[in-house]
Amino acid sequence: MREMSTLLEDAPRFSFAASEIRDVVDREGAVSQLEIDHRTFVERPNRVRREVSIGDHSALLVYNEGSLGLHSTRQSFYALADIPTTIDPALDYLDERLDVRAPIADMLYSSPYESYVGDSTTGQYVGEETVEGASCHHLAFQHPAIDFEIWLADGERPLPCKLLLSYKLDEGAPKSVLTFRDWDLDPEFEPDVFAYNPPEGYVRIPFLGLEGGLTTAPEAAPGNN
Repeated sequence: MREMSTLLEDAPRFSFAASEIRDVVDREGAVSQLEIDHRTFVERPNRVRREVSIGDHSALLVYNEGSLGLHSTRQSFYALADIPTTIDPALDYLDERLDVRAPIADMLYSSPYESYVGDSTTGQYVGEETVEGASCHHLAFQHPAIDFEIWLADGERPLPCKLLLSYKLDEGAPKSVLTFRDWDLDPEFEPDVFAYNPPEGYVRIPFLGLEGGLTTAPEAAPGNN
């Protein structure tokens, strides 16, 4: 875990993709599953781009030096907010104030190890296993709120191959299983990868959780008629 953390800490920029199977618990307690595709781009200390696809729908989150933009194709709305100007406090703010959570968030902190393993965390080494054809080290950790298991690649680059999260305090104790691919610790980003531009015709709405909401009336992105 420490070697994995050091790899990500030392990378000034990195990108990866992941496929997720997420439990969804309805009001009657029935569990269904969503298949979600993630793509993440990080440039330390203050830029993140997250692309998420669920079936025919997609969502985009762009964080750039304290400016946050977010929209989904499910509805023709977008939201903008000013949040902390570096990644660590920005991630805390997204979780605590805006209820924007991501199962891969711990990997984006300046020290993933410290984000994953706290004073209340216990863990053990399970053994060597194969994930998508790759030899991995399987570790399991317990926490009062979330248990997780992680499979790290064997060799000089112990990057995550798989992650299992169990949300013990949520209704129905749902799980998320992510399988990672396409790790790049020295990517060449396009100049506009961290530029946020809402789709034409989308209407701006406030983020839930921000006091006061918008300071002006909702506005449409260019092209709305």
